[in-house]
Amino acid sequence: MVENFRPDVMEGLGLGPEALRVLNPRLVYCTISGFGRDGPYRRRPAYDQIAQGMAGLMSVTGEPGREPMSVGTSIADSIAGFRARGVI
Repeated sequence: MVENFRPDVMEGLGLGPEALRVLNPRLVYCTISGFGRDGPYRRRPAYDQIAQGMAGLMSVTGEPGREPMSVGTSIADSIAGFRARGVI
């Protein structure tokens, strides 16, 4: 099972790893969090454009003399999927 909500959202819905393991002990629960499970930004939503902007990627894309622009694809979302880890 893969989820990408802010930390504690799934637990608040009664769908955290412990609750779901009661239903299926073999479940692999994978959580993706843009800003991590702790730290100052943990409760902030992390959309792809936010990640691109905060990482500085948008400052090197687009047209000269114009506002920063996101890259043509959801790169941060794709990388998050590649780097995802399951909690067993």
